[in-house]
Amino acid sequence: MRRRQEPPLEALPEVLVDRHMLHQILVNLLGNAAKFTESGSITLSLSVTQDPTGTEFLEATVTEVRPDGKEV
Repeated sequence: MRRRQEPPLEALPEVLVDRHMLHQILVNLLGNAAKFTESGSITLSLSVTQDPTGTEFLEATVTEVRPDGKEV
């Protein structure tokens, strides 16, 4: 398993979240991705987005890339 972090944590905005709930969600997302990925790579991306009213949300995306380069 490789871990890559971009940008550095210091560059990310502060976000208020329920730490335990976020942990459980991320563990479930990655666990499900790992369960159905025989080979290739899994990438977890986190970003902060805003809706039209200016409310910020934490968005998590899990991407699987198969050995043939096909993104799922």
